[in-house]
Amino acid sequence: MSDHKHIEKIKPEILLLLAREVLDQSVEFKYISGIQPFFMSFNNEEFFVYIKNISSAYFTDRDQTTRAQLPIKKEFEVAKNSDKPFIFLGYDGANDVYVCWNYHIVKQRLNISKSVSFYSRTFFQSEVKEGEFNRRQLKNGDIPVLFKRSNLIEFFKNVHSFFPDDNLDDLEVKIDLQIEDLEEKFSEFLRDVKNLSNELNVYYCNVLNGPVTNIIAKYFYKDITSFYQIIRRSELNRLQIDLTSTPEYKNLNEIERSIYISVLTSYIEFFSNMMENKSDCQKQVADVDFKSDKKLECITDFDLLTKLKPYVESNRLLSAAQILGEHYKNQYPSMQFKDWMELINEIKI
Repeated sequence: MSDHKHIEKIKPEILLLLAREVLDQSVEFKYISGIQPFFMSFNNEEFFVYIKNISSAYFTDRDQTTRAQLPIKKEFEVAKNSDKPFIFLGYDGANDVYVCWNYHIVKQRLNISKSVSFYSRTFFQSEVKEGEFNRRQLKNGDIPVLFKRSNLIEFFKNVHSFFPDDNLDDLEVKIDLQIEDLEEKFSEFLRDVKNLSNELNVYYCNVLNGPVTNIIAKYFYKDITSFYQIIRRSELNRLQIDLTSTPEYKNLNEIERSIYISVLTSYIEFFSNMMENKSDCQKQVADVDFKSDKKLECITDFDLLTKLKPYVESNRLLSAAQILGEHYKNQYPSMQFKDWMELINEIKI
């Protein structure tokens, strides 16, 4: 069981004091205002910084997964509309370690949902040594930096080298996919759309993230550890062609009676559908999401949609509307119950 399920949370003001205990040792640091988030400067550059306790993610089958969550805060809107970097640090008090996620991505996810999770692993945090900055890639493609609290000054000296400003288009794709657990969503697709049995569903997922990933790592992307790290449709389409020319893949596909081709085709179909749905919804958001009367016109939170779907399927629409209204509580004061119901009625079963 994860030790992080039993660690007492550190209060926000104490998290600030723990950071300042180190930062105050540098003449380049200047505290400006706030608690969590707080505003500071380092080497004449200003930053918004938000530190949150790391806790267990409470996944029954992934006990070593930890997370830090972004809530909704009025102060975040100021940071989001600013050109200053927003540094999100998860603090592991058991190991006196910080986990920092890509601040370009974090900033664009501020206030988009009631809670936005960023993930890590207990064993990543426990293996950090004094003076080291560890990079660890997660299944969702995120690559956080982990370091001891005592190295906070060195972190701010090098913060921009850890997270270069990626191509914006690529960044938007990464932001979208961080909201998803692709493996779980693909399994749901196989179950709900392809109507596969539980046994065949598990087999498809194991093939994709086992033998297929191994072949890709051997011939195409040597550093890949999970198929779900491939987050661009163009790469998937190219791999679909390239894999068929690989003897190992062809041989396994023949042995398994074309199962391997079926698995890859199903995944590309799932991924394409997901990206098209997100693209359509993003266009709606860009056009009409935040009108002058501040009404929500499109539900873009995939986890929320997943939560609402069983209620819609069983025709418990009033309950679904109540859940939706509570989720976005106080964000859209002009929204009435009929407005939430209209959004619920637009959810496709």
